[in-house]
Amino acid sequence: MWTEDSRHGFFIRVDGKLAGFTIVKRNSGGDFSFVDDKTAHHINQFFIMKKYRRKGVGQFAAKAMFDKFRGHWEVCQMSNNTPARKFWKGIVAEYTQDKYSEHSNEAGDWVGFTFNNK
Repeated sequence: MWTEDSRHGFFIRVDGKLAGFTIVKRNSGGDFSFVDDKTAHHINQFFIMKKYRRKGVGQFAAKAMFDKFRGHWEVCQMSNNTPARKFWKGIVAEYTQDKYSEHSNEAGDWVGFTFNNK
């Protein structure tokens, strides 16, 4: 997973200490793909250790990924993961100044946000 050309993995550190990680992947379609663009970026994995949550670490890391990879984006979560949905909606809304779209798949088990930051 860490070495595939379509994935970019990053460790998130705070004061030199490991605080989490993220993996950004090029879009490959699937059940929770809402962008028909094979060059689009997708947050494949995102994890912040509990002791660093609600301190701006995740928000900073997410925005850094958006800035690093320009173009179409999709950020998806399982629909029953309420904390993740709230976290990502807030970040995407702020980052895009409310210029994003919200989607869900047919089964309703995945929801996501799409935007373009070219």
